[in-house]
Amino acid sequence: MVYKLTPNSDGTWTESVLHSFTGGRDGAYPVGTLIFDSAGRLYGNSAQGSLGLGNVFKLTLAANGKWYEHVLYMFRGNQDGAYPSGVVVLDTAGNLYGTTNAGINTHGGVGQLFKLVPRRWYWPKYTLHWFEGPPRDGADSWSPVVFDAAGNLYGTAYDGWNTGCCGVVFEYIK
Repeated sequence: MVYKLTPNSDGTWTESVLHSFTGGRDGAYPVGTLIFDSAGRLYGNSAQGSLGLGNVFKLTLAANGKWYEHVLYMFRGNQDGAYPSGVVVLDTAGNLYGTTNAGINTHGGVGQLFKLVPRRWYWPKYTLHWFEGPPRDGADSWSPVVFDAAGNLYGTAYDGWNTGCCGVVFEYIK
């Protein structure tokens, strides 16, 4: 579920549920933290979606005070990737970036760095990088990515260079 905690004057907190996931298309098992955009919408990942492989969602506060979920993208596995992890991040154009820790490309890579681009009725996904795994590069990226001032992305991936251990730090140059 997604919830908000509000402090009370007596030092206690009140929980308000913004959205409860029901499984299926709605998704299940949200992972990572949520982020806000400049309009107050929340974005996040769930580890399972209607295909059981995760999704990226947006929560929007309506005029009636209720939050509504919109699934932006459902992962299909294999070459599409699966199990988004970490945190999605927004660039200044409103594109979302994140990583998956599963999915196999034609070279046998494990996981990917992806970009979702907002369109009027859908958010197409673009794979920016497939993690090939050792010995080429990392695999199973669980961490969020971050931007530098030039718009390049940085992150980490679990499996490391050459030995299958220890992990890597990656840079994606825009």
